[in-house]
Amino acid sequence: GGAPANIAISLNRLGQSSSFVGRIGNDEGLKNFSKVFSSNNINTSFIQIDDSNPTRIVKIERTFEGERSFKGFVNFNRNINKFADVELNKNKIINDWKNINFEINGLVLGSIPLSSKTSREACFWLLDKANDLNIPIFFDINWRDVFWPNYLNANLKHKESIFNLIKTAISKSQFLKVSKEEALLFFNSFDPEEISKGFKNNLDVVVTNGGKDIFWYLFNLKGKTKLSFSGKIVDTTGAGDAFLSGMIYQLLNKKQNYNYEEVSKMIKFSSVCGYLTCLKTGAISSQPTLEEVELFLEKSFNE
Repeated sequence: GGAPANIAISLNRLGQSSSFVGRIGNDEGLKNFSKVFSSNNINTSFIQIDDSNPTRIVKIERTFEGERSFKGFVNFNRNINKFADVELNKNKIINDWKNINFEINGLVLGSIPLSSKTSREACFWLLDKANDLNIPIFFDINWRDVFWPNYLNANLKHKESIFNLIKTAISKSQFLKVSKEEALLFFNSFDPEEISKGFKNNLDVVVTNGGKDIFWYLFNLKGKTKLSFSGKIVDTTGAGDAFLSGMIYQLLNKKQNYNYEEVSKMIKFSSVCGYLTCLKTGAISSQPTLEEVELFLEKSFNE
């Protein structure tokens, strides 16, 4: 759901065909998702339909400044409900994988599906399969404590076990996008090189902080990119997903070596993807096309 769906659509608008892997309840949510995915040309052959559990609908509160916060789930009864998205079936994925008839250039994952044993097994199978085939994995922590059962009431040891689980998934990835707040929570540092050195896989790391400076460690280069956008922010929902999509779009078409200036341009391109998303409401309809991003960059450069 959520972020991966936004990213699939955002990548498609940038010109990179994409598929969505997920599980949706056999309800109104399925109808709505199907319309959105169809109108955005997303391959839906990997979507699992759940007849027992509902589609998760998240409540979001938005301030007048466009900042948003998560306020739980619609029609949720903790004693009754499980949601379809965390019941992703590993065996179904294995069978679907056998029928793939196109090249896979990358896999995008967040932490939320790791919150359930069932979907966690499916995700780790995908991570290991991607590693075996040298398919790059892009991981966005996208931390939402409300998605983890009883997290807020858990003891320190249990919280550490959750963080270590997420770090295990990161250790199988090649690229990590993390907010400054998440970086401090998970790594006690927002230094991207320090975060990268905590793993053995020469991890590329980008640390975002809303509209403030972006810190990055990419291709063994370390830097900071200052943002200076001045338009009115309407809704920040989906901005981080658009940023990550911009990075993935460029990294999937990368060359062997980059210098500092070229990496800075990559960060700027991705930042524009995120910024343009903030100028409209919603996380999907606001995602920019490649032409819109390039036009904005051209205008900014000429000015």
